[in-house]
Amino acid sequence: MIKTKSGYIVLTIAIVFVLLSFGLQQSNSSDTKIVLLNPQQEYVAGSAIALSFTDTEGVNKTVMMVKSSYGSTVLTPKGNEFILPDFLAAKTGLVNWYLYSGNELKLQGNFTIVPNAVTTGIETYLGPRTINAGNENYTMMVTIPHDALDNPVADSTAITLKHQFKESIYEEALYTENFIAFERISAPKETGKMLLSSNCGVVATKEFEADVYAALPVNFTINYTRNHEYADGNQLTTIYTSELKDKYGNTVNDGTSVTFMIRNNNGNLLKTYGNTINGIAQSKIPSPEKEDSYTIKAYITGIAESNEVKISYKLALKGEINYAFSKDKRTITVGALQSFMKQLVPNGTTVLLKLYNKSGQEVSTIEEYTINGEAVFSLPKGEYNAKAYSFEISVMGHTQKTGLIQYESK
Repeated sequence: MIKTKSGYIVLTIAIVFVLLSFGLQQSNSSDTKIVLLNPQQEYVAGSAIALSFTDTEGVNKTVMMVKSSYGSTVLTPKGNEFILPDFLAAKTGLVNWYLYSGNELKLQGNFTIVPNAVTTGIETYLGPRTINAGNENYTMMVTIPHDALDNPVADSTAITLKHQFKESIYEEALYTENFIAFERISAPKETGKMLLSSNCGVVATKEFEADVYAALPVNFTINYTRNHEYADGNQLTTIYTSELKDKYGNTVNDGTSVTFMIRNNNGNLLKTYGNTINGIAQSKIPSPEKEDSYTIKAYITGIAESNEVKISYKLALKGEINYAFSKDKRTITVGALQSFMKQLVPNGTTVLLKLYNKSGQEVSTIEEYTINGEAVFSLPKGEYNAKAYSFEISVMGHTQKTGLIQYESK
């Protein structure tokens, strides 16, 4: 009997084991029962996209995670299918999906959304909008055709680029690569306005403009003009350049700055500026108040330079300097001063009066300016209280000394 019972026990255990094994196989095999019914790998942007599955396992108990260039989102089923939202279905690119039941991944896959074949618009960028003449300079036009949902079109889409300059119109075929097409348009050797446009199929861009300006100027010459050669401190000397051009013969842009460097006989360096109008820059400098020579050279900083010119100025005041003392000798009137044609010197001419004590040491220097050819100096008693002074008068390069002048004591 014991053996018989043992036999029953063993048989019972074997049957349970078989049933459990069959149950596990049924459970594991259920993983394979969720099947994608429409394994399409490519959809057109904007079309309705729905992934349908067999419902043996109960798709309504699952969720789907979708990852695309817009990010990630979780979808719940409607019946046995998952419908992509419109904003995802309108965006081209690779879409990955993952089907979960609880925390368990049941199925996964991917598909691609491609752009609509019909081009409805073109984004176009042009820059720079101003370029210098010459083949070493260029502007670039970038064209991005897109469909009605603003998706870039497929690579190798044909685009026609056109540009016009003066009497010539040029046309070039381009093809999109990585969603864009671009072309560098070299600057011509002449100045002017360049017009550009592009089209993709029946869609065209607006007209774009690029201005071609002169290239960097080359070396140039300068010259001068003046009314007379006398150093009267009044008349202006005009320094001017030749017409500034680039190496292709184009006149440089208005407003190009030119620096005129001036060195006089004493080695002092002066500077003045001029901006070009119709390619010519000029500047005016007053003549000196005494005999001098100016050496002038012009520069466009770091780019071009001119020749040197030398301008000499002659003495305008000749003969002795007239002067007179008041009765108390506290007022000294210098003048009337006459210039090279015996005319009165210009108002504002500088006159210097130096005072020396009776030992010959300089005490003071006073500066005054002429009015109607005369300069008047005052010597207040409280400031100048010595018993005697001698004077030195300087004007327009002339110097004249007086003898010792006696003053009353305090």
